[in-house]
Amino acid sequence: MDQFLSAQEVQAYHLQLGLKENFCIAPFTTLLLEPDGKVGACRQKGSEFPVGNILHQSFEEIWNGSFLKQWRQEFLDGNPQICKTDVKDKQCNLCPSYNTLLKNTEFKIEQAQRPRKIAFNFNGQCNLECTMCHIWQKENGLYDRIGFWDQIDPWIENLEDVELLSGEPFIQKDTYRLIDLLSVKRPLAKWTITTNANWKFNNFIKDKLDKVDIKNIIISLDATNEETYKKIRKKGDFQQALKTLRDLKKYEEVRISQGKSPLNIRINFLFQKDNWQDLKNNSDFCRAENVEGFKTFVYEPFDLSLLSYSESERIHILEWYLSHLNSQDLISSFRVIRPLIDSLKKVDKIYFYDCIRSRMNEG
Repeated sequence: MDQFLSAQEVQAYHLQLGLKENFCIAPFTTLLLEPDGKVGACRQKGSEFPVGNILHQSFEEIWNGSFLKQWRQEFLDGNPQICKTDVKDKQCNLCPSYNTLLKNTEFKIEQAQRPRKIAFNFNGQCNLECTMCHIWQKENGLYDRIGFWDQIDPWIENLEDVELLSGEPFIQKDTYRLIDLLSVKRPLAKWTITTNANWKFNNFIKDKLDKVDIKNIIISLDATNEETYKKIRKKGDFQQALKTLRDLKKYEEVRISQGKSPLNIRINFLFQKDNWQDLKNNSDFCRAENVEGFKTFVYEPFDLSLLSYSESERIHILEWYLSHLNSQDLISSFRVIRPLIDSLKKVDKIYFYDCIRSRMNEG
């Protein structure tokens, strides 16, 4: 299968392929290049979970290095330890979008083929200083200084998916250089771009996006109102983000009429101390903007995570969710609610899981 509609479909296909229940495709297909030279293999694990460093290791030393081999082994054995919490709480291994690469994946510890997905996070350059992010503090221009652009061919030999994450791709010249290069060398690659949308859509950006096949554009918003937005996304403009979202939707209509790929725009909400009550308005906001919303939970930095609250405070938040969210919102918010429940003592954990099940059954 090339496309999946749900995590359940992904899980069923994993089993059909003979893969273990907790299998994840990431270490078999993916590398993330970071502004400081670190190389990762999973977006969910983040930029501070390196499997190598481009400043000290060759491509081959990273791609078939001891750490990635161990990671692959754990998933092939069905006993993930590196991703134990991620698989349990986030179920990110079942992401329909990530698993589109399953068809030609080599399920081996030692990989003969090159990565099929790369996140090119060339620079820390960003126009925002978000409270939960430190990428904007990282350096710029490293890949120019080490001559990476002249050595890029081995990295992109099998490239099918391109991802741009940090800092803000649409204000970085390297984004457009990469588009110009890959639209010639890997024209069938599908692009996922994560943006803060604090920039103005114009003809230059339109002409560049016209060159590539878009898989998703993900707008990191984290708030449904201006007041909350200002607390989290320092230097950000909530109204500008909304305008860019709406401009992208209009452009998407033009793309589709021209036979190009849709943008499949999605808004991402990362729930933390400053916005946990926004969970109530999240669904209504996304419906009003006619765009899919995706909810995730802040684990790090820990001081911003809801898990850093006292147990009584975490119980208060869960009680608030039970009294303010309807059954459908509880279901769609389970990624946010589950880590809170699992952090409680056994008796409270049982109580809240029973409450959640009862409410879900009502729906």
